[in-house]
Amino acid sequence: MEKHNDLLHAVEINISDKSQAEISYHIMLLHQAGLIKAEDVSGTNSFSWIPISLTWQGHEFLDAVRNDTVWTKLKAKLSEQGGNIPLHLLKELAAQYARDLLL
Repeated sequence: MEKHNDLLHAVEINISDKSQAEISYHIMLLHQAGLIKAEDVSGTNSFSWIPISLTWQGHEFLDAVRNDTVWTKLKAKLSEQGGNIPLHLLKELAAQYARDLLL
């Protein structure tokens, strides 16, 4: 999504071992978390969300976790907590780890 610059058209996401419903569900969650802009295009008998673009917060999060040190620390913290860290705390931790590198 980060490389997608066409704001008039949705980003097409296909993951070989995931159904479109699973992908749509995670797109909806990322939208609700404020990391992406997405649109609900569900019909009467279907569930479908399409991603449009990253938000400012999405870019900030990616910039923080792109650093190998930050990503390694986040993965260690997730593992330590059994993978149960709310997204807003993950975003805060990533920002804190990135700040620590600058100081």
